[in-house]
Amino acid sequence: MAFLNPKDFIITRKRKLYKFALFNNSAICFEFDEWNKENAEVDNLEIGAGTGFFSEALAAKNPTKNFVAVDVKADRLVKGAIKAEQDGIKNIRFLRARADQLLDAFVENSVKYLWEHFQIHIHEIETLVAD
Repeated sequence: MAFLNPKDFIITRKRKLYKFALFNNSAICFEFDEWNKENAEVDNLEIGAGTGFFSEALAAKNPTKNFVAVDVKADRLVKGAIKAEQDGIKNIRFLRARADQLLDAFVENSVKYLWEHFQIHIHEIETLVAD
Protein backbone atom coordinates (compact mmCIF):
# COMPACT_ATOMS: atom_id res chain seq x y z
CA MET A 1 0.00 0.00 0.00
CA ALA A 2 1.43 3.38 -0.99
CA PHE A 3 1.56 6.11 1.63
CA LEU A 4 -0.57 9.12 0.70
CA ASN A 5 0.03 12.57 2.12
CA PRO A 6 -3.34 13.85 3.38
CA LYS A 7 -2.22 17.45 2.86
CA ASP A 8 -2.13 16.81 -0.88
CA PHE A 9 -5.86 16.06 -0.90
CA ILE A 10 -7.50 18.96 0.91
CA ILE A 11 -10.77 20.02 -0.68
CA THR A 12 -12.00 23.22 0.92
CA ARG A 13 -15.69 22.36 0.88
CA LYS A 14 -15.85 18.72 1.99
CA ARG A 15 -12.30 17.45 2.55
CA LYS A 16 -13.43 13.96 1.46
CA LEU A 17 -10.23 13.09 -0.37
CA TYR A 18 -8.31 14.10 2.74
CA LYS A 19 -10.32 11.54 4.71
CA PHE A 20 -9.74 8.90 2.03
CA ALA A 21 -6.00 9.49 2.43
CA LEU A 22 -6.33 9.05 6.21
CA PHE A 23 -8.31 5.83 5.63
CA ASN A 24 -5.68 4.53 3.20
CA ASN A 25 -2.85 5.23 5.65
CA SER A 26 -4.46 3.50 8.62
CA ALA A 27 -3.20 -0.01 9.42
CA ILE A 28 -6.68 -1.08 10.61
CA CYS A 29 -8.64 0.18 7.57
CA PHE A 30 -9.15 -1.95 4.48
CA GLU A 31 -10.71 -1.55 1.08
CA PHE A 32 -12.70 -4.57 -0.11
CA ASP A 33 -10.04 -5.61 -2.62
CA GLU A 34 -7.31 -5.52 0.09
CA TRP A 35 -9.24 -7.70 2.54
CA ASN A 36 -7.91 -11.22 3.16
CA LYS A 37 -10.91 -13.41 3.95
CA GLU A 38 -8.82 -16.36 5.16
CA ASN A 39 -7.72 -14.23 8.14
CA ALA A 40 -11.17 -12.85 8.78
CA GLU A 41 -12.54 -14.95 11.64
CA VAL A 42 -14.74 -12.46 13.45
CA ASP A 43 -16.60 -12.48 16.73
CA ASN A 44 -18.71 -9.41 15.89
CA LEU A 45 -19.46 -8.05 12.41
CA GLU A 46 -21.28 -4.73 12.18
CA ILE A 47 -22.84 -3.92 8.80
CA GLY A 48 -23.80 -0.32 8.09
CA ALA A 49 -21.45 0.81 10.84
CA GLY A 50 -21.19 4.47 9.86
CA THR A 51 -18.38 5.80 12.05
CA GLY A 52 -17.88 2.42 13.71
CA PHE A 53 -18.09 3.97 17.18
CA PHE A 54 -20.49 1.21 18.33
CA SER A 55 -18.03 -1.56 17.43
CA GLU A 56 -15.12 0.51 18.72
CA ALA A 57 -16.78 0.83 22.14
CA LEU A 58 -17.56 -2.91 22.25
CA ALA A 59 -13.99 -3.75 21.20
CA ALA A 60 -12.63 -1.59 24.03
CA LYS A 61 -14.72 -3.53 26.56
CA ASN A 62 -13.98 -6.96 25.03
CA PRO A 63 -10.25 -7.08 24.20
CA THR A 64 -10.24 -10.85 23.57
CA LYS A 65 -12.89 -10.63 20.81
CA ASN A 66 -12.36 -9.60 17.17
CA PHE A 67 -14.55 -6.86 15.67
CA VAL A 68 -15.07 -5.68 12.11
CA ALA A 69 -17.05 -2.54 11.25
CA VAL A 70 -18.26 -2.40 7.64
CA ASP A 71 -19.61 0.60 5.77
CA VAL A 72 -19.55 1.84 2.21
CA LYS A 73 -18.30 5.32 3.23
CA ALA A 74 -14.62 5.58 4.11
CA ASP A 75 -14.96 9.15 5.36
CA ARG A 76 -17.27 7.86 8.11
CA LEU A 77 -15.27 4.76 9.02
CA VAL A 78 -12.05 6.70 9.39
CA LYS A 79 -13.52 8.54 12.39
CA GLY A 80 -13.86 5.27 14.30
CA ALA A 81 -10.45 4.10 13.13
CA ILE A 82 -8.77 7.27 14.37
CA LYS A 83 -10.48 6.91 17.76
CA ALA A 84 -9.53 3.21 18.01
CA GLU A 85 -5.91 4.00 17.18
CA GLN A 86 -5.81 6.87 19.70
CA ASP A 87 -7.32 4.61 22.39
CA GLY A 88 -4.88 1.79 21.57
CA ILE A 89 -7.61 -0.70 20.62
CA LYS A 90 -6.02 -3.56 18.67
CA ASN A 91 -8.98 -5.92 18.16
CA ILE A 92 -10.98 -3.97 15.58
CA ARG A 93 -10.72 -3.50 11.82
CA PHE A 94 -12.66 -1.26 9.48
CA LEU A 95 -13.72 -2.54 6.06
CA ARG A 96 -15.08 -0.33 3.28
CA ALA A 97 -17.43 -2.56 1.33
CA ARG A 98 -21.02 -2.92 0.20
CA ALA A 99 -23.27 -5.44 1.96
CA ASP A 100 -23.51 -7.54 -1.20
CA GLN A 101 -19.71 -7.97 -1.19
CA LEU A 102 -19.60 -9.55 2.27
CA LEU A 103 -20.20 -13.07 0.97
CA ASP A 104 -16.87 -12.72 -0.83
CA ALA A 105 -15.16 -11.06 2.15
CA PHE A 106 -15.79 -13.72 4.80
CA VAL A 107 -15.63 -17.50 4.90
CA GLU A 108 -18.88 -19.34 5.61
CA ASN A 109 -19.54 -19.79 9.36
CA SER A 110 -16.70 -17.40 10.30
CA VAL A 111 -18.82 -14.76 12.09
CA LYS A 112 -20.21 -15.33 15.58
CA TYR A 113 -22.45 -12.24 15.89
CA LEU A 114 -23.86 -10.07 13.14
CA TRP A 115 -25.16 -6.55 13.75
CA GLU A 116 -27.03 -4.85 10.92
CA HIS A 117 -28.44 -1.36 10.98
CA PHE A 118 -30.78 -1.69 8.02
CA GLN A 119 -32.81 -4.30 6.18
CA ILE A 120 -30.55 -6.61 4.17
CA HIS A 121 -32.18 -8.37 1.25
CA ILE A 122 -29.36 -10.85 0.74
CA HIS A 123 -30.58 -14.08 2.27
CA GLU A 124 -27.23 -15.81 1.80
CA ILE A 125 -25.67 -13.41 4.36
CA GLU A 126 -26.87 -15.86 7.04
CA THR A 127 -24.28 -18.37 5.81
CA LEU A 128 -21.54 -16.19 7.31
CA VAL A 129 -22.85 -16.64 10.84
CA ALA A 130 -21.69 -19.72 12.74
CA ASP A 131 -24.38 -21.90 14.31
